[in-house]
Amino acid sequence: MPSSISRPRVVGAGVVLLGVLGLVAYDSRPSVGFEARVRIAVDGPGRAVQAGLLGANVAWVDHGDALLVEGTTTFDPAMRSRVLDLTPTSLRYPGGAQASVHHWRRGLGPADQRGSNTHFFTGQDQPTRFGIGEFLALCQAARAEPFITVNVLTGTPAEAADWLATVNRGPVPCRWWELDNEPYLREACQPTVTMTPEAYAQRADAVITALRAVDPTVRIGLPLRSDVIGGVPATAYPGYGATVLAAIRGDLDFIALHNAYLPVTLGPPPTDRDLFAAAMAGFRVVASDLDHTRALVRRHRGRDLPLAITEFGPLFTFEEGPLAAYPATFGGALVVADLLRLFTEQDDVVLAQVWSLTGNGAFGSVSNRGRIRPTYRVLQGFRDLMQGRYLRTEVSAPTMTTTAVGVVPAQTDVPLVVARGTQDGDLVRVMVLNKSWDSAATVTIDPGPRAPTDARGRLLSMGKVFGPPDTGPEPNFVPLAVVRGQDPTTLQMTLPGPSFALVEFHLSDGVRK
Repeated sequence: MPSSISRPRVVGAGVVLLGVLGLVAYDSRPSVGFEARVRIAVDGPGRAVQAGLLGANVAWVDHGDALLVEGTTTFDPAMRSRVLDLTPTSLRYPGGAQASVHHWRRGLGPADQRGSNTHFFTGQDQPTRFGIGEFLALCQAARAEPFITVNVLTGTPAEAADWLATVNRGPVPCRWWELDNEPYLREACQPTVTMTPEAYAQRADAVITALRAVDPTVRIGLPLRSDVIGGVPATAYPGYGATVLAAIRGDLDFIALHNAYLPVTLGPPPTDRDLFAAAMAGFRVVASDLDHTRALVRRHRGRDLPLAITEFGPLFTFEEGPLAAYPATFGGALVVADLLRLFTEQDDVVLAQVWSLTGNGAFGSVSNRGRIRPTYRVLQGFRDLMQGRYLRTEVSAPTMTTTAVGVVPAQTDVPLVVARGTQDGDLVRVMVLNKSWDSAATVTIDPGPRAPTDARGRLLSMGKVFGPPDTGPEPNFVPLAVVRGQDPTTLQMTLPGPSFALVEFHLSDGVRK
């Protein structure tokens, strides 16, 4: 059943806006317009932006996902330039499931004297070209904070402690350490790389003790998983989270989550329209799981712990076929945009690292041939947005009803427009996302009593939501016309559906009458 637009809804900080917009019909015809209003509470209280949300993952395999010239330990100049232009705030290594079979010492020394590590998914050994030295050099060049996932499942506490001691003797110390990647899963390609939650807790405690003995100030994170996400079983060990939290005795500094891969079709593929609508409703599944995790941690640890989303991004299927390429499309990039918007609204989410930085099939924000993908532009947009402090941002817009897809149950009252505002001095920046499959949105931005001046906008929109990836011109922002609204103290713009927009303006000294 196609998605449908229903009554307007106010979303944001919980303050109801006066007045509503008219109903908007949503059918198969393109370019049906609707209106939305974004109210920004400028000059009000707001917490500082969390720069750590703009991180990424990089794996050691395949020359660091094509960061190195093949067969060498030398950075590919074009790939390195792309990373430096993106300026990720943190980088996670040695990369997802690869961490569970990675032994870091094999990546030390001259290239021709290094050992090999096993590729987790292929089972084949590869020379360790992108070792810890290359990783830290990239962090230093990009001014990104390093984040290391230690091998708990097949490594030893002594190996982890030696890694920390070696890194922190160098010029780029690392303060973030994660206790393996996804110990709550059991992968068919590596059936022996697994532990019961009780065994994992015992091993993790030993690693915590070893790391604290080297440096008691490091921040240590526990990977955690709910039994179900969106009603779908999500771990090989039911009760995993409660068991591990109750069993671990060592001090923990944060919880690491991978609860934001969306929408993950589990049966026959839906239409692209319904798939996209479900992806745009998926933030609710993530928000619900964050609340569940907080309650679980509080119950078993007696206090709240910061949350780090150490992997997130668009994931449309686990199977081969056309949907496997969708993360590299514009639709995939809009999933990243909506998830980042959600993370900015969580006081306790201190890190987020998109999967992934480069290469890695359809997942890299830069392809293994150095081509920029739409997600890259979204990350750049959030980099520009996230300066100063967050502003209370409220949106009044029509809503849609979506069908169940994968981990995203059927939803009602999903807003078609979401936004996030920041303020840095008298400069205000606003991100606006139009989630409609094909309807343009006339969006009014109301900054309150101070009139906006010098407004300008940028728009990211593409002809097809799920068009063939890595074809045609590279995606890029284009200028967006931002004009005065009917009230001269407001701004107005028209956003095609779907699209991602950034607007910035200064606040005048005068107060509107």
